[in-house]
Amino acid sequence: MVSVDPASTENPLQILLKRLEADEAVDALAKQCGVDGWLDSVEVLDAARSQALQMEEELNALRLKIARIENGTLRSELTAFARPPRDIDGSRFWAVLIGIDGYRHHPLHGCVSDALEINDYLLNDLGVPKDCIQLLLGPSGKHRDCARCLPVEISNPSRANIISTLCDLITNHKIEKDDSIIIYFAGHGSCYDYSHYPGNLDNGNSKISFKDLKMITALCPIDRGNQDGGVPVPDISNREIDAILSQVCVEKGHRITFIQDASHGMDFELVARVSLASRFIRYSRNSYLLVVNHVFVPVKFGILFSLLD
Repeated sequence: MVSVDPASTENPLQILLKRLEADEAVDALAKQCGVDGWLDSVEVLDAARSQALQMEEELNALRLKIARIENGTLRSELTAFARPPRDIDGSRFWAVLIGIDGYRHHPLHGCVSDALEINDYLLNDLGVPKDCIQLLLGPSGKHRDCARCLPVEISNPSRANIISTLCDLITNHKIEKDDSIIIYFAGHGSCYDYSHYPGNLDNGNSKISFKDLKMITALCPIDRGNQDGGVPVPDISNREIDAILSQVCVEKGHRITFIQDASHGMDFELVARVSLASRFIRYSRNSYLLVVNHVFVPVKFGILFSLLD
């Protein structure tokens, strides 16, 4: 039975509705705190306090972890924990490390630093000789303003330099069969979808439908879109990478690790606040994308065709 305060201006129905709402709120809180069965307001309150204390402890643990990351102690702890076995021969490791922050449009932060972290790990933990590591870095911000932050022996991560460096892995006589090869890329990625375009791609003895090629992902060099002899510099397609690495496998074995820290999603265009349709390739006679028939099929240089804009 609901008691009514004579001085109250609310009618009994309004009071009942408020109590029902309060009961529902307690019930929801109880479920959130894991309290089952008959509901006791004190029990629910204690459970809520316990959950709040647990969340506070987790938050403090995260704050401590962030502080350890900022002062460098966490990295040293992880490095000590994950120290490689002593029998690893670092002299049989080869690495190509690519980090690009300084894009003309939509520059990034942290890619050069990440590549340098990998470089430090290879040098100091695996004992890889300095001459076995090739750095292609496109700095921006603090690295560009502080020359001493960068090693002297670095190359510009242009399209030509990236492809040339990867192809050198095939012909480098110092790299023996079954040596370990590490390739690291940190930077922008992109993707192109031209499956809706009509026509075929002439492949000499056969023709490939554009529709069959579907989506192509790509890595973005630092000079993407720059004019080179009147032709915009294209991205490096996954098919080019596949063709090069397939040949590396033939010549040097299969101990190849390719680490890619790049997104092929729509975020690149979303940052630019342009239409999603601009992600797709449109016909153009002034630009090119290097493509290979099929993933992991070794070919020399692939097929050139006018598509990318």
